Order: sequence, then structure tokens, then C-alpha cells
Amino acid sequence: NDAVYCGTVAANGDLIVGGRFTAAGGSAMAYIARFDGTSWQALGTGMDADVYALTTLANGDVVAGGRFLTTDGISTNGIARWDGATWSGLGTGLDAFLPLGPSVNAIQEMANGDIVVGGQFSGVGGVAANHIARFDGSTWHPLGAGLNAPVRDLARSGTDLVVAGGFTTAGGLG
Repeated sequence: NDAVYCGTVAANGDLIVGGRFTAAGGSAMAYIARFDGTSWQALGTGMDADVYALTTLANGDVVAGGRFLTTDGISTNGIARWDGATWSGLGTGLDAFLPLGPSVNAIQEMANGDIVVGGQFSGVGGVAANHIARFDGSTWHPLGAGLNAPVRDLARSGTDLVVAGGFTTAGGLG
């Protein structure tokens, strides 16, 4: 019933989409939905606001990022992980970013299993991080000095991370 911003293919081949919608296929869905080739299904009770980024990890889990604060009623602050049955947060998620609030716009799993997120935020998990950060499975880390403007997309080329966005400096280099 509204915009779809992102999608990923689950390990079992289902399509998972995220966006600004609250219904899919005539059923209530809260900003995220799964299509099994026949019908749309909810992933738990979903989020409380827009989903901007999705990725499927090597282990089959799906990570969603966006402007949401809660997922399935738990505090996730813009980044959440679906294990096929339940949602969980990645640490405490994004720190507040005023005036619009934080958002994750892109997610990339690295070869070592770390998860890199980019978007509009100044900190994550209580760690100062300018628009880009890495989660090692238990702790958030900044990527150098970060960027001076939001990240729009991330891609991996071998062990290299490619970052796209409106920034003019990265890691203090302009």
C-alpha cells in the first residue's frame, strides 16, 4: 500500500522487501514482508517505521536497517537481525541523530562476518561513528574518522569496502 525501498532473497529463496508500507497482499505488514512465491507473510510484528536496507548474511539471517526504533516491540534503534523465527537488535543500535533521527541506508557483510552499516548517524552502540560503523558480532566500532555526510550505499569488492554517498571527506581525507 506504499513504497518499497529495498529487497533481499532469503536463504530459502523467498523474497523479503522493506519500505514504508503497512500492508502487502491485503494483509497487515509493518514495513517488512516476505513473499514465498504464493503469498505475503509478516516477519514477526515488524517495525515501527521505514526500512531502507536489507541484506541476507552468509548464515541465512536477514539484517534490516532503517529509521525504525522498535522491531517486534523491542528496542533496536535502526538495525535488527531476523534469524528465521525472531528479531533481535545488534547491540543497542544507532545513537540519536538530531533533528531527524538516525537511519541505516546500507548494510554489507564483510568476508570475516562483520556487518558494516552506513547511513545518517553520529554514533552506534554508544561509540562515536560518523555515518559508518562495523559490528563484530558483539561490539560496534567506528571506521576511522568516518564521513562528513550520510552513506547511501555499500558494496564489497574482495576484502575492500566501497562506499557511496554525498560525503566529500572520508577518514579525514578530502
